Amino acid sequence: MLLSNIKDHFGRRAQKYESSAQWVKDEGLLKVIKELAGTSDKDYVLDVATGTGIISQLFFKKTKLVVGLDATEAMYRQSLSKLNFMVCGQAECLPFRDNSFDLVVCRQGLQFMDASSVARQMHRVCKDRGRIILVQLVAFGIKDKEYAFKIQMARQPVRANCFLEEDLVNLLKGAGCKKIRDYHYFSYESVNEWINNGALPLKRQEEIKRLYHEAPSQFRKIHELKFAGTDIIDKMKIAIVCGHKN
Repeated sequence: MLLSNIKDHFGRRAQKYESSAQWVKDEGLLKVIKELAGTSDKDYVLDVATGTGIISQLFFKKTKLVVGLDATEAMYRQSLSKLNFMVCGQAECLPFRDNSFDLVVCRQGLQFMDASSVARQMHRVCKDRGRIILVQLVAFGIKDKEYAFKIQMARQPVRANCFLEEDLVNLLKGAGCKKIRDYHYFSYESVNEWINNGALPLKRQEEIKRLYHEAPSQFRKIHELKFAGTDIIDKMKIAIVCGHKN
């Protein structure tokens, strides 16, 4: 996927990003991430695909240094008060020295990237005995993945990857991580909010809602779909995978 297409997509989403899904600012999910991170006031933190800085803010002024990296200025402008330094760049080629950070975290960015390259780069810049955390919206499993991926691709045409939880585990294994632990979190999302993100034309929004209405019974059951007037409530799964370097 061309970087220019991704930057255009998120440039249009930037103003609505934090209200585009409940999980974006979900306190329960953020608590899980922070507890897994296990940071101290001496730690150096890198937030890959910083966006509006919600993850950076978890660690800002509570650790030694928080550095953000993102390619879309319209997004990361909103993060500047939530971290120490912001770098405009691509995660496939992190512009940092080896063994620089105690914690490297990426939430909801890998779907737009060369995920294997990014995982290796995150491992490279992580210090020995440091932690790497990946957080991603995933399908529940093999029974819903085909249709879940179809909906995910319709919502984000710039998406390069769709994941299962085990895919994230394998990314960290492939990058060389040890002591990998995986968890998941569920969020009940309004489809109206989820598709009204500033980047989708009305025709595409209607197509996504049509996909939900025509969803197979197995998908409906797994996602606990509820049709509430003109809205649809979808139970979404978020995987949180943590690995250690050495």
